[in-house]
Amino acid sequence: MKWRSTAFVLLFGALTAIAQSTPLDKNPPETSDAKFDATRRRTGRFECRIVRDGKQIATFTITVDKQSDGNLRFAAKGFNQEWESVASSSFHPISAALRIERRKTKKTYSMSLTYGGDRVSGLAGTTADNVTNEAKLAEMKPVSAAVPAGTIDQRIDWAAMLASRLEIGQKLDFTVYDPATGISKVASEVTKADQVHVPAGTFDAIRAVYRIEKSKGTETYEVLASKETPRFMVREDFSTGMSTELVKPVFQ
Repeated sequence: MKWRSTAFVLLFGALTAIAQSTPLDKNPPETSDAKFDATRRRTGRFECRIVRDGKQIATFTITVDKQSDGNLRFAAKGFNQEWESVASSSFHPISAALRIERRKTKKTYSMSLTYGGDRVSGLAGTTADNVTNEAKLAEMKPVSAAVPAGTIDQRIDWAAMLASRLEIGQKLDFTVYDPATGISKVASEVTKADQVHVPAGTFDAIRAVYRIEKSKGTETYEVLASKETPRFMVREDFSTGMSTELVKPVFQ
């Protein structure tokens, strides 16, 4: 459930589930051997909140839709930003866009990316809010970079974790891309089963820790995903002391 600035990247059917999740032994058996498989995660609309020291500081909504071509579209809005990421059923990135309003400086960071083959291209940059659209476009910088096979768009690294097998003891390495930091290595481990209470209810969950080795330093995240499959994000803890928590899921 990544909700970040360029680093705070920031993620979740019938109406259900503000209750304890389904026991694992009642879930359908795991059949896919894919590293990431979209059928392992839930689609729908997920209302969330950001907390620090137990206090709510912002709310946002993440929508996960399966499109007619089989691709997944992730879209988030709230806090001071709005973003979208489209990926294949195996989480191969297709496109991404992000807009972050920096109200104190009256500037906006935005980007638009298109992935194709082993490359990514697009525009990214920070522009003043009080200038024309033409001036804003002129300030944007081109993006062009090679991306290794298996790279995930950084906006949805948390979603990729939910789409892995998430077995206790699992260790998983992959790479993510963001125009501000380039290609970053990710190392993850599924540590234990847990029970977690959030505004949406109390859920049996699986805890996974992953670390992103960025050019500006390493960031650590802890994901708590539902044991129930297809999975949804229950909570995510950041090394900054902030957490995102599920408030209300509306499953598709």
